[in-house]
Amino acid sequence: RILILDEVDKAPTEVVGILKQLVERGTMSLSDGRSITPVGSAPSPNTIPTHPDFALIMLANRPGYPFHGNDFFATLGSCLRARFVHNPGPDSERELLKGYAPGVSDDVVDRLVRSFEALRGLAAEGDISYPYSAREAIEAIKHYAAFPSDGLVSALDNVLDYDKHDDAARARLAK
Repeated sequence: RILILDEVDKAPTEVVGILKQLVERGTMSLSDGRSITPVGSAPSPNTIPTHPDFALIMLANRPGYPFHGNDFFATLGSCLRARFVHNPGPDSERELLKGYAPGVSDDVVDRLVRSFEALRGLAAEGDISYPYSAREAIEAIKHYAAFPSDGLVSALDNVLDYDKHDDAARARLAK
């Protein structure tokens, strides 16, 4: 009854067009010759009726740098009710990280939460371009939980320096 699509901003234009057809008309042609049809359509062996409670949830990054996806809002925006999901506040993020790494001390979790708050503040002020999310904080705490002897700085490096071994990325940054 619920279809959740993640990273739809990365979908090719053709796929976005097909999703628009599903959202606007309730129809979608499938590769096997069948089609999804709106509620109340006449049944046939080649159709799959949409459930009356069908919901489509599409998750996407905001358009533009640094996400490099398609601006699918230009095609589908008028058909959707957009909801923006912001990063959690410090208390929620602390609880989230403890859920991923219950054995990590409160002190380490607090330092990580403060680090990501600072990074997000720098992004909001335009000092850095990447708006670090809870996803990166989760990866850092998971790394720290798995390899505590590496230390918190190494756990952050594992997440934040993901492209330090990419020669092309380093060359772009050097310019």
